[in-house]
Amino acid sequence: MRAAVAGVVLAVACGRGVPSNSDVAVGPSDSPPGAAPASAIVRVLVRGPGSVRAAELSLDCRQSCDATVQPGSSLGLAAVPDPTATFQAWHGACSGASACDLAVTRDVVVIAEFRPEDPCAGIAPSEMGAPVTAALPDPGERRYCEGATSDGQGNVGHLVDGMGVPVWQLYAPDGTATARIPASYLVPEETGFHGGYGSQSPDPTMNVWNGKGTLLAAHPVGPSPSWFFPARTGGSVVVSTDSWNCPNGPRGHATMNVWRFDETGNLVSVVDIGGVGCPVGESDGVVALSDELDNTFVAILVDGGGGFGFPEHRVLARWISREGAPLTPWMDVAPWAQLPQVAPIIGGGVVLRAGDSSAFFASGSSTPSPPPDFIPKYHDVSIVRGGTAYAVVPRFGWARDHAIELYASDGTHCATLDFPERTGLYIGADGTVIATDPHDLCKASWWPHLLR
Repeated sequence: MRAAVAGVVLAVACGRGVPSNSDVAVGPSDSPPGAAPASAIVRVLVRGPGSVRAAELSLDCRQSCDATVQPGSSLGLAAVPDPTATFQAWHGACSGASACDLAVTRDVVVIAEFRPEDPCAGIAPSEMGAPVTAALPDPGERRYCEGATSDGQGNVGHLVDGMGVPVWQLYAPDGTATARIPASYLVPEETGFHGGYGSQSPDPTMNVWNGKGTLLAAHPVGPSPSWFFPARTGGSVVVSTDSWNCPNGPRGHATMNVWRFDETGNLVSVVDIGGVGCPVGESDGVVALSDELDNTFVAILVDGGGGFGFPEHRVLARWISREGAPLTPWMDVAPWAQLPQVAPIIGGGVVLRAGDSSAFFASGSSTPSPPPDFIPKYHDVSIVRGGTAYAVVPRFGWARDHAIELYASDGTHCATLDFPERTGLYIGADGTVIATDPHDLCKASWWPHLLR
């Protein structure tokens, strides 16, 4: 089973209320069910050289800002480009390039996109510099090292997997070994990590650690097994199902819970999006991602026997809101393919790759469209440089190239960071670039904050 790693964490806000829909959903609320929320959060994300201002809030936001307002408030947001940039468009609660006037009734996300005169300005590092290097002790027979990531403070985690309990060795930014975390998935946050086991644990939990490996909280999730994924606005997504090995039979109900946690580990929502059948029978049979608009995309492999009303050997997908409200029904999006991948897109939405099939889905939309052509299959994608650029990374053991390709938000190729052949490459939450030694995969070198 492969480790789940994440991109940059930008902002955190707490959801409000419980949606009313046919699926079972629960979440924190300041008000009784059906009552208007006591407050609403306006989250502003700035992409590129510029700022967003709101006279009503005395707001001047250059990267990411949250503001709490009373429901029913009216706001006028103004996009102010830097002298060497132009304003391109609003995304999220506003769209187009004209004024952004909001009547706020609930939590909303607004993204302002600016474009510099040179789309590659500030994306390529001027120099790599000297890396920090650390080596794990011999992990033992039938154990191997794979997967690495870092939190927003430059604390690095390196995975030891194989027989026995998967373990992440944590290092301080200077290479000092600090702690070991027992988990198969590790999702980096700004000040630590979320994670847990993907195997069939009798009591699966979503755990919260600080950057030094101290356990801060543990929240039950289930049923088992579970998969752990990042949320672009901070926090994590856990997908759990009881369809493993079809214990309820081909005509029984298969529970599939999607849990959404904020960065501190508080539960935001949980919803059952399962159905009749038992679709998931692969360890890598689920992929998910919560995008910049706080909507979560879930894709699953329908294995032998089919499920949820679909034939076998297909890839199904669905969108869910932060509050747990399903935004689309299940969609048949691709033929069955090993190792499906979901890549984040700047401004919201995802690219789903399943074998030779590839499509872009706008946030909350069931309509596929052609994807950017710079995201090949068997490559991971991180959003770097404060949300203004992409780092496309070959997935170790699957892709044959050995370079990180950097692209501007409009797809302009900006730089190639080349590494020795067979090197495992990873990008942490803070833009730390991590490389495992091609001759000793338990040895890692990293360049702290290189692509922050």
